[in-house]
Amino acid sequence: MRRVLCGLLGAVAFGMENMATLSLAVNLVSYFNQNMHYELADAANMVTDYMGVSYMLSIVVAILADTWIGRYKSVVISGFFESLVRSNVTFFSLHDNTNC
Repeated sequence: MRRVLCGLLGAVAFGMENMATLSLAVNLVSYFNQNMHYELADAANMVTDYMGVSYMLSIVVAILADTWIGRYKSVVISGFFESLVRSNVTFFSLHDNTNC
């Protein structure tokens, strides 16, 4: 019974992660299209590029963590860069871009 509950919890967590990724993609396309005034095709292309790079970087960091820098340092370095990118996105989304 315990294995079933653990498997179910893992499946729910995986499903929630996929829904969060999909909602992020949809919201970014809307943001790029409505607020940043990109064409819909360009906005969708930028979001798919962003998602592709984020998936590829996770593989690169996993290889680096296994071979050279270790798990803890890779988590700290990745967390730093993720915080840096998210703070930049937050700053530029709050910045007045009506002069574009």
